[in-house]
Amino acid sequence: MMEQMPLIATKVLIVDDYEENIHSLQNLLSQDGQEISFFHATSGNDALKIAFREDLALIFLDVQMPGMDGYEVAAILKQKKSTQNIPVIFVTALNQESKYVAEGYSKGAIDYLFKPLDPIITRAKFNSFINIYLQQKRLEDAYKDLELIVKERTSDLQAKNEELLQAKNELMVNNKKLVQLNNELDQFVYIASHDLKLPLANLEGLLEAVMDDLEHFPKQSEDIFNMMDNSVVQMKNTINGLIDIIQGQQEEEAQLEFIDCQQVLDEIKISIFNLIQDSAAEIRVQIEDCNKFRFNKVAFKSVLYNLITNAIKYRHSERKPEIEIIFTECDESFSLRVLDNGVGMTEQERMKLFKLFSRLEYASNTEGTGMGLYNLRNLLARYQATIDVHSEKGKGSEFVVVFEKPKSDLLVKNM
Repeated sequence: MMEQMPLIATKVLIVDDYEENIHSLQNLLSQDGQEISFFHATSGNDALKIAFREDLALIFLDVQMPGMDGYEVAAILKQKKSTQNIPVIFVTALNQESKYVAEGYSKGAIDYLFKPLDPIITRAKFNSFINIYLQQKRLEDAYKDLELIVKERTSDLQAKNEELLQAKNELMVNNKKLVQLNNELDQFVYIASHDLKLPLANLEGLLEAVMDDLEHFPKQSEDIFNMMDNSVVQMKNTINGLIDIIQGQQEEEAQLEFIDCQQVLDEIKISIFNLIQDSAAEIRVQIEDCNKFRFNKVAFKSVLYNLITNAIKYRHSERKPEIEIIFTECDESFSLRVLDNGVGMTEQERMKLFKLFSRLEYASNTEGTGMGLYNLRNLLARYQATIDVHSEKGKGSEFVVVFEKPKSDLLVKNM
């Protein structure tokens, strides 16, 4: 069912110096279904008192009254702010000469009724002005409701903003604490790693001395010494990897320079000559003119070194390693691709490849700490470079590094 509109109190003032005229007009205007309160005044003064006191919807005002006539009453009503917008209909027995009508409108009347009153015209005009009044009241009520809603929403928004500001302040405090804790943790790891390097070096030296002094010892003892030596190497690599992580996080800027990619690759081949020879690895190179390539040379060498040595370490047991290095220039970047025919990875293994201390399950016999690719990705991120990998189990992997062309010679790490 349609919701019924609430009733609005409607007050109408009838002003005439003859009581019978007032009652006659009220009877003519009264209709079933309308909630209208009629007020009566037989003089101008009484009319003004009622108009100043009540919220009137309409005034029927007789023009000819003793003392203060209708024109004077209308003029006073128009001077007062609280009554100047009340519609006034003059009721008069005067003729309809234009001079009388013009005077009435000049005093603020909105319409005229001439005696004897025509019932149809009188009711039609009355209903029109009452409907206008009711519409105005509903608009005023709707505006008040809207103001209330806006006020409530504004209050809610202010409360939410205060909560947000408080949460922001708490977040800043917690972030500050977190940065402090991270710095303290980095400092602890760095100090602990350095403190461990000396006793580890002593242990490595003692192992070498024991193995040199014992010219002949059982096969079982030799295996044990070899395992101890491998463990020492693993500990050294782990400690150095942790130190590299801390140093990489603390380094704030790095100088760029033009790099001869082929020269860097030749230097790496010399440094891992034994690894290449022992594995019979074949390395094929496709390097376009990279005279415009600018990067940090040490960082670029580290990227190539890690990717090449990993390709050899994780080679397939049934075939010799084949590695293809492709370096190309694009519009906004340079691209380095390193492809191998090694053991490859499953999608699950690929997803965790760049996580700290993550190593392939079947690579436990290879030297590695699970920090190399983690450090490599963080190193590249400092230079707005990215690394990704595509791989297929049993067939090999392809590592893709994208170097964005820098806009300045100095890149500063985002803190």
